[in-house]
Amino acid sequence: MKIVTDLHTSLQQKTAATVGFFDGVHTGHVTLLNRLKKEASQRNLASMVVTFATHPREILQSNYQPELLTTTEERITLLAKNNIDICVLLPFSKEMSTLTSEQFMKRILKETLLTEYLLLGHDHQFGSDRQNGAIEYIQFGKIIGMKVESETAYMKGNTCISSSTIRRALATHKIEEANTYLNYPYFISGIVIGGKQIGRTIGFPTANISLTDKRKLIPADGVYAVKVTIKGNIHQGMMNIGTRPTIDQSLQKTLEVHILDFHESIYQENISIEFLSFLRNEMRFDSLEKLVQQLLIDKENTITFFQQHT
Repeated sequence: MKIVTDLHTSLQQKTAATVGFFDGVHTGHVTLLNRLKKEASQRNLASMVVTFATHPREILQSNYQPELLTTTEERITLLAKNNIDICVLLPFSKEMSTLTSEQFMKRILKETLLTEYLLLGHDHQFGSDRQNGAIEYIQFGKIIGMKVESETAYMKGNTCISSSTIRRALATHKIEEANTYLNYPYFISGIVIGGKQIGRTIGFPTANISLTDKRKLIPADGVYAVKVTIKGNIHQGMMNIGTRPTIDQSLQKTLEVHILDFHESIYQENISIEFLSFLRNEMRFDSLEKLVQQLLIDKENTITFFQQHT
């Protein structure tokens, strides 16, 4: 996949394009991308995704706190796995936010990116005149010689699959549901940092994680069965997200993972964690002994989960 970050880059082939942020590159997005590739092939065009390095709302709303399903790098990797020919990664700016939909279609898509065919997501709008939608885009496309079509919503049962749907699932412990909508396990990545090492003293050493991108969504507080990737090797583990109320009164949220049957030092290592199943809510115990008793149960439940899902 060719990655374009500069609109001064000249393209060698006319394109079939779709525009969006594509956070998560979930099953609804993939359905849209598959149609885009089909339409591009039939028209002898290059398939192209036009997306943005930062979420437009980060520029337009000063108090916006993004909860991203994927970082920019992760989005690009997932788009590449879907065999898209070109990814145009635009640096969304206040200047770009002033473009109307017609200006964006004509200047950016038609004249700069050589777009002959534009496929819209079912509810997608762009440009400063966001009251416009598919009907207006189709009409203007005829004026500038661009075929514009719209994809229908992607449904699973009665649920319309969207990035917001997945965020809600992750915020309510519905990990399996979120993973189904994504078609891959939701994951976070970060660096292993030093902790208080209390877990080590009670037989449950943990790796404390500092996220690579602080804008990434963290699932709801609780304990999860997870897969952990370190130096390319995959391990089973259980992860706690929360404030550790039994041993810490600071109320500071931490991300800690206990890796099963693992005893190496991994401080400052990059680590990736896939969420597979929600085990329980975070709890406050009256003593460390009761905490350990629960951790032993969590470990058994984690082992059972992996035995049933391998």
